[in-house]
Amino acid sequence: MIDRIYGAVVEPKNWHGVVRDICRASNAHSGVFALSDNDTELSTVSIAHGVFEDAATVAAYFAHFGAMDIAVPVFARNPTGRFAATSAVFEPRAIAHNEFYNDFFLKLGLSDSAGSNVLRDERGTAMFCMQREKGARPFSAEELRGLDMLAPHLGRALQLHRVFAPVRRAAGAFADVMERVPIGVVLVDQSGRVWHRNAAARALLNRNDGLAVAADGRLSAIERSAEARLARLVGSVLADGGDHPGGRVTVPRGESRADYALLVAPAPAETVSLFEPLTASGAMVLISDPDRSERGELVSAMARYRLTAAELSLLAGLVAGRSLRDYCDENRISINTGKFHLRALFAKTETHGQVGLVRAALIALRGL
Repeated sequence: MIDRIYGAVVEPKNWHGVVRDICRASNAHSGVFALSDNDTELSTVSIAHGVFEDAATVAAYFAHFGAMDIAVPVFARNPTGRFAATSAVFEPRAIAHNEFYNDFFLKLGLSDSAGSNVLRDERGTAMFCMQREKGARPFSAEELRGLDMLAPHLGRALQLHRVFAPVRRAAGAFADVMERVPIGVVLVDQSGRVWHRNAAARALLNRNDGLAVAADGRLSAIERSAEARLARLVGSVLADGGDHPGGRVTVPRGESRADYALLVAPAPAETVSLFEPLTASGAMVLISDPDRSERGELVSAMARYRLTAAELSLLAGLVAGRSLRDYCDENRISINTGKFHLRALFAKTETHGQVGLVRAALIALRGL
């Protein structure tokens, strides 16, 4: 059971199974995790098995009957992790005359309940309660002692869940963005090895016409001088702990085809591997496919920002991996003019820095 509890930290969808299995092991008809937030002073049912899986039952409890529940205040006053049963705490007469017990609990087909705060901190509390069916024997002292042994593990698992849940959400959102954008995205870990490639990057690397993942797991360029430049730039980003801003690398392709343009930058904090956030020494490589025209898609994706033609042209160049100076040289404009358009892009998209601007454009492209 303890393994199942900590396993739910890694796979949150398994929490319902944990509650169900604890109920079955305790011969309980139903069980529920009720969470309260100190800031909002609100309580919610987070995970339920049995009768409290019904939304109408939960709504009725919080709307009316919860205020009459004599068991929850007793459970809350007990030391954290100490389970108590209503049958042991209250005299039968007190229960028999309680409106909550008669008009809510009994009508749900329930009798005895056992509960405890398994986690209490500055953010709030997490209470775990179980209920037995009408006619079943009450929770015994031995069963409550067994639950007391389980309670610390439930509390620690919930604390870990609080830590990992935001990371998982960020990771899922970022992975979804990466998978949809038409730019190749390669994520490199602290050792320099590739640990993730989005769909566009996989398609580019499968061509084997300039870029590849070497046998040691590193992103490499087939042309020797380009390989040296790429390795040097990725190494600089990894070695400087995120202080190195990265840069641009041009990688030749065979058969007189247009070069790949690669933009190397520190990996964003949202990228994770096995729940361990990559430190600032992780690197991200964006690969522009010269065979794909994205200008029309970019115009549609960025329409809400009301960019001028000059701003869109510069943004398309940056998304394709060009540096500001290279873009200005190719389009025969001064670097000051380029900086003017760049500042306008930052202001309109509410971004800071070229990496953030390109990331915003990629996210917008995802929505097409």
